[in-house]
Amino acid sequence: MAVRRFSVVVPKRGVQRRAQKKPATKKPAAYTKVDYVREKTAVGSRGVRKEQMKSKRSLPELLKASDDEIIEMLVADGMLPDWTGKQCPRCEKGRLSKLLQRPGRCGLRHRCNRKHCQMYMSPTHLHPWFTDGNGAAATPLQTQAAVLLMKLQNISLPSTCQMLAVNHKLAEDMSTRLMYARQDYVKAYQPKIQLGSKKGDFRYVKYWVDVEGDEASFTKSNMLGVDPEVDPKKPVRWEQWLGLVQRGRPASLILERLNPPPSEVRAPGPGAVRKVEWMPLAKKHLQGNHIIFHTDAARSYTAKVDQVLHDNVVHAKKRKVIDGKVTWIKPNYVKVVSHKLPATSKTVRVKAGTQIIDRAWRYMKDRIVLNQILRTMNVRAGSKFLRAQIQAAQYQYWFKNEDPWTKACDLVTFKMEKMMKKC
Repeated sequence: MAVRRFSVVVPKRGVQRRAQKKPATKKPAAYTKVDYVREKTAVGSRGVRKEQMKSKRSLPELLKASDDEIIEMLVADGMLPDWTGKQCPRCEKGRLSKLLQRPGRCGLRHRCNRKHCQMYMSPTHLHPWFTDGNGAAATPLQTQAAVLLMKLQNISLPSTCQMLAVNHKLAEDMSTRLMYARQDYVKAYQPKIQLGSKKGDFRYVKYWVDVEGDEASFTKSNMLGVDPEVDPKKPVRWEQWLGLVQRGRPASLILERLNPPPSEVRAPGPGAVRKVEWMPLAKKHLQGNHIIFHTDAARSYTAKVDQVLHDNVVHAKKRKVIDGKVTWIKPNYVKVVSHKLPATSKTVRVKAGTQIIDRAWRYMKDRIVLNQILRTMNVRAGSKFLRAQIQAAQYQYWFKNEDPWTKACDLVTFKMEKMMKKC
């Protein structure tokens, strides 16, 4: 009689795998039934799969378009403003016609209807990123749109220049203009962000929201030989920012620049946020908004703020003596805590941790360029260029789950809005 032998190889799927595989460490039910993000969000827990998203425009679509088709395509998307019926920016008296073909030239143009003007104006006039020109040195609009699309997808500068055979100055200039446009948008819309809400009855759990806070350092600069007033014992300055974000709402990320004291050359960091800097920001963004505030173990965050419940997690292992023996307690990154709502006996169970804000820092630092070339251009801690890079990365985090081409069209509308109103 043949003996049936079982394979020691665990199947990749199915009931047999579930029966044979080694069980993983299971969390207790009290931990698993508490959601980390309590709010219902438009994006599921698995996030957005970029490979499953479809962008409004693709690279072949932009490069294969003719001169007339690319203009009509960009105007339809909102990437180029529609100047039809607007005041002529040259004579400031006539009105511009719809797009028409200029005799003897290729490409569509707007024409002023004033008798003594009759100017043919390019649809890229005053555009924040696109330029217009004639001759061999001019770059076609198709190529410019393709460069912009690659910059929106965070393709590196060398790869962009090699794939599209363009001069590096074109890609660098467009990247810089895009960065400052994003910074202007952040400066305009961050003051409108509100964490939590002052409305609603604070005795009910549904009116309390989870907000995470943390600070991060992006770079440091030794100011010896640069600033004559620097202290030789503490010559290092740090670029440190404070971040606040509501769980489930990436567009609620708020960044505030801090001013940490100078440190020694070998200092590992600028330290946590100081209470003198934290309290004004807490009153500005958190006070009275029914917030459960999650942070790390920095002491400044423990300050009392009205309508704010605070908890923290310790990110470092701790040495503790138990029954005469020295033991090391593992760091806590996420734990379940209970908060009692003020003026009531109700409690709310939430997960304490700073997972979302920590991922936001990682997301932003991946999009900030700090190399030796930029350091020779005086891009130091506190510089205008570095600040613009950080706020541009903040803009990208706001809309990380949306089509970058569509958001770039909205950004053009934001930049051209003031000029179009005057016309």
